[in-house]
Amino acid sequence: MLAFLDFRLLEDEPLRVVPTADFTERAQNWLTPSNHNHLRITRVLKSLRLLGLEEEARASFRCLEGLYGKEFAAPRSRISEESFSYWRSAAGTE
Repeated sequence: MLAFLDFRLLEDEPLRVVPTADFTERAQNWLTPSNHNHLRITRVLKSLRLLGLEEEARASFRCLEGLYGKEFAAPRSRISEESFSYWRSAAGTE
């Protein structure tokens, strides 16, 4: 799923998820308002936690949080408040 979203996992301390070099171009496939992949992201975050991969879920959420906060120059309107709140809940960061 990271590859589909054009992210990669850096196994630093702590774990980090970061966009790849092609992120801006490829994100157009899913970083759009009301995109059905936003629901998949929620399920992935929740699944990571259910599988005991809390650190990976938190790292993924931090990356998504950066997108939501315009860290990677993505307009906030592409990710709804509703989607973001589901991601926060699924990642267990609320």
